[in-house]
Amino acid sequence: MSSSNQIPNSPPEIYGLEPDQLENSVILKVTVLEAEGLCPKKSITLNNRPSPCVLITLREAKDHSLCGSCIHTTTKTRTLNADFNESFYFRVKLAVPNNIQSTLNQNSEIPTDHIHQLNFQVKDESSKQKAKILGQFTIPLTLNYDNGQEMMFN
Repeated sequence: MSSSNQIPNSPPEIYGLEPDQLENSVILKVTVLEAEGLCPKKSITLNNRPSPCVLITLREAKDHSLCGSCIHTTTKTRTLNADFNESFYFRVKLAVPNNIQSTLNQNSEIPTDHIHQLNFQVKDESSKQKAKILGQFTIPLTLNYDNGQEMMFN
């Protein structure tokens, strides 16, 4: 469901954790702006341009199990540069570090003291078989996201 399908002035739908899991949870607003440079492997023609959408899932950091339902942006038809500008709200739990410095994964410099992570997959919905994944990334949800600042990821 995209935010454009909502009734004006109605409260936004909240994805992620269930309402009975409210203890120590926060609401995180996620805005998907765009996906640029979506290039098919073959030569580019109008017929083989992807029809992208972005699938967003909240997952447990430990075992990557799904928390709540998946949500996706609207599908943009046959484009290499998709403009989405769609916002979604997730109920999440942010980790509380055991010490002042966050523990870092030695290989990736990503904090390992988080409970949840947001996974983003850009999919090509024009594929005749299963949707092709054009790209993906994961954001660990640490306390860095609990002070109202906006962060941009490319």
